[in-house]
Amino acid sequence: MSGDFHRPALFGGREFEAFAGADDPAAVTRAAHRSAQLL
Repeated sequence: MSGDFHRPALFGGREFEAFAGADDPAAVTRAAHRSAQLL
C-alpha cells in the first residue's frame, strides 16, 4: 500500500534555484506602491 504513494523529492536549495519562478509578491507590491507614490 505505501508503494502507491510518491515520496517527497529531496532537493537542496541549489536544485530549486534552477526552476523558473515568479517574482516575490512582496517586492512587486512594494514597487507598485512606490510607483504610485511617485505619480
